[in-house]
Amino acid sequence: MEDTVKDTISEDIVLNSRGTVKKTGGRPKGKRDDPRIQRDRKIVKVIELASKNVQVADIAEAVALPLNTVKRTLKKFLPLFKELENVVEFRDVKADILSAAQLAVLKSALSERKVDKAGFLSLVQGAEILNKMERLDQGKSTENVANSIFGKVNLIGSIVNNGNGE
Repeated sequence: MEDTVKDTISEDIVLNSRGTVKKTGGRPKGKRDDPRIQRDRKIVKVIELASKNVQVADIAEAVALPLNTVKRTLKKFLPLFKELENVVEFRDVKADILSAAQLAVLKSALSERKVDKAGFLSLVQGAEILNKMERLDQGKSTENVANSIFGKVNLIGSIVNNGNGE
């Protein structure tokens, strides 16, 4: 147990209970030299350069990968490149698409049959969630307004009653 007790002398030097000094820090072992990680970084660079319309031969030279490796990599990611302009268009209408999906879900969830089958607790929780969503959408606070108002009414009632000598 005593052997595991360590005192830190500085950030880089650790002294154990036997007085043995061990230097810590330095380059992390293993991960940095892993060829798979180096290759993945190169592939990311290949995709980045291709997205900037750099020629395939120039990409291969820049990242020090064989030309065929660069071509295979780009072939795998070609469908994504074709979708880039669609992504930009999607961003322009994303809020409308999500609102339409939300409306469809609400219509389904609030069907008369489902509401009739729902238990009391589910209905109360659903109403609370919808109320908070509405208040957030309107930029209002989502604190429990009913408790806040009820507390103020009680406070006003106490002040009025105490003022009347009650």
